Amino acid sequence: MLPMTVILGQNKLIIHVFERTEQVCLKKTSIDSTLLYPDFVFDTDTTYTKYVIDINELSSSYYVDNHLVSTLPVELSQLSNGVMKVQILEQGFDYGLLVSTKSTHESVNWFWLMENETRVKKITRFVIEKAS
Repeated sequence: MLPMTVILGQNKLIIHVFERTEQVCLKKTSIDSTLLYPDFVFDTDTTYTKYVIDINELSSSYYVDNHLVSTLPVELSQLSNGVMKVQILEQGFDYGLLVSTKSTHESVNWFWLMENETRVKKITRFVIEKAS
């Protein structure tokens, strides 16, 4: 378990994802509301994916089965509850990751907020790796 200060002191944060479940609300709402009261829940996805968040370069590289899919700029912020928000900066889109590295509870959620829909992928099996 990595404290937030340790993560932000590193050059890269690597999140290996082994299992996720996507939940959807058919309205723009909060991430918590989508997780608690989804309109749809998709089957569990076990495709191996990886996010490499470069803290110095402010970028995120996304891999599926170890093949690079995209590298995009990000904005990092620490929310009041100790969660790091990784906002992916792609014009016209509002999506990213919420990463908690609290010693008592690590969590990772992917989100995409749209005008009439909210999607959240609750990542249930993952490993957070720090790299310098």
